[in-house]
Amino acid sequence: MPDDQRAAHATAAGDVLERLGAERSRGLSADAARERRERFGPNTLRRAQRRHAGRILVDQFKSIVIVLLAVAAAVAFATGRLPETVALVAVVAVNTAIGFFSEWRAVRSMEALRRLGARRARVRRDGREQTVGVDALVPGDIVLVGAGDLVPADLRLLDGERLRVSEAALTGESAPVDKQAAAVAPEAPLAERTSVLFKGTTVAEGSAEGVAVATGMDTELGRIAALTEQAEGELTPLEKRLDRLGHRLAWVTVGIAVVVAAVGPRRPAATRCSCHRDGDRARRGRRSRRACRSWRPSRWPGACGGWRGATRWSTASPRSRRSAPRASSSPTRPGP
Repeated sequence: MPDDQRAAHATAAGDVLERLGAERSRGLSADAARERRERFGPNTLRRAQRRHAGRILVDQFKSIVIVLLAVAAAVAFATGRLPETVALVAVVAVNTAIGFFSEWRAVRSMEALRRLGARRARVRRDGREQTVGVDALVPGDIVLVGAGDLVPADLRLLDGERLRVSEAALTGESAPVDKQAAAVAPEAPLAERTSVLFKGTTVAEGSAEGVAVATGMDTELGRIAALTEQAEGELTPLEKRLDRLGHRLAWVTVGIAVVVAAVGPRRPAATRCSCHRDGDRARRGRRSRRACRSWRPSRWPGACGGWRGATRWSTASPRSRRSAPRASSSPTRPGP
């Protein structure tokens, strides 16, 4: 907004008209409007380069943290660790989806801001009322608005009749606010500048007449659009900290991988031999259990005495039992 228009809300309406070189009853002349359009430009918001959905999706993988997670998922899949692979892929997918939809909504909001506004406006030029395109409005134009109209530029109120304006698109206030032509304090915040109608807001009730004090990117709506464009190209403090953390994690991961690769092939030989000995013991145990499954009854008392051990398990293998001599069917008693 030009310097002579910044405090329009705190300046009397007559002084604003004098400063802009406009006459309320006649408005601007056609030549003056043409000259001011060349000076201030069209009453439109600057159109920035649109970011496509594919570009936004690719930008999500520029974070070093996401790259580390993707590499870890690939390594886990290559080594056959399916649960770890699924978990890492899920984390990458959720993070990518959140970032993509957040940025996509921001792009859509910017496009909605540029489309916000009327296509035609009623102005007074050369002493008569006429309808012109919104992009043809210039500072100093006398603009007339009524109920249901979108305000085409930032207007300093000259007169208003039971005027109520919805500023939800600009300030977020859901209820319409009352407007009047009286000046307000210079330090009044945006929501309390009742003497100004802002571009992109809607007239809910009444009618009004005002003088355009700012157009295009000089309006409050244009200032918000410019701030949004600047915010799109800058990283937030959280994103900067995450980027630094990701670089540190990358170096730590590379260091651990180098240490494991260097120490792993040089394990002591005793460790490998003990593993082999454990395997041999396990195989011998299995053979012993198979041999114990065969048993034979015995009629003689066991070595422990008495007939309780007459039937006992034999640890002899089937092959050794076949080669042993059979005992006589009629045992002889020992002599006296």
